[in-house]
Amino acid sequence: MATNHKLIIGNCMSMEEIPDKAAHLMVTSPPYFNAPFDYKGLFKDYGQYLGVLRYFAKETYRVLQDGRIAVLNIDDMLIDGEKFPIGYLYEQK
Repeated sequence: MATNHKLIIGNCMSMEEIPDKAAHLMVTSPPYFNAPFDYKGLFKDYGQYLGVLRYFAKETYRVLQDGRIAVLNIDDMLIDGEKFPIGYLYEQK
């Protein structure tokens, strides 16, 4: 059985080139909120950053087939000495 593979390098906020339920695997490493040396001024505050992640999660859910895999390379956020577990965000309904 032949399979097709397509690597798309782009913005995961808008994946209009991918139809609903078409992907089997998604791998991404989104920008970190607390990495000003890499993304200085990218997010106005932590709330905006979480909004971006939520939008990305909805778009990822749209393009992945049921039961398929999304790999998110991200770490917990440390803000003013307080740790925020980002992975927990995706477990909430």
